[in-house]
Amino acid sequence: LLLFTPFSFSTSPFVSQPDNHVFQIKQSAHSHFSRDGANLKFTANITLFEALAGTVVTVTTLDGRKLNIPIDTVISPGTVKVVPEEGLPDVDHPGKKGSLLISFNISFPEKVSMEAAQQLRKLLP
Repeated sequence: LLLFTPFSFSTSPFVSQPDNHVFQIKQSAHSHFSRDGANLKFTANITLFEALAGTVVTVTTLDGRKLNIPIDTVISPGTVKVVPEEGLPDVDHPGKKGSLLISFNISFPEKVSMEAAQQLRKLLP
């Protein structure tokens, strides 16, 4: 983010014209969120069972609130759950906020027994 200001911060009597000052602000990485404009991206770790049967994903927001987001649809790889108005303030639209975009990392079991595989065959198309 670069910020230009047309003001003179000089107290020197030799400066008669305002100067342009350039401020550069560096954005540091966050441990749980990444940014996409005004949207915040978050990755939730869920099990295969939770992806199929549903769950509640708890997200601690940047301001410390805990959001309990119900996941009541089947989650497949690539699914993104959008939570409106839980992102960052949108500088292009004052008073509005971006969305929280939740992606999912689905953990699969390493092994499935023959008995469990037969039961899954009966249950799943």
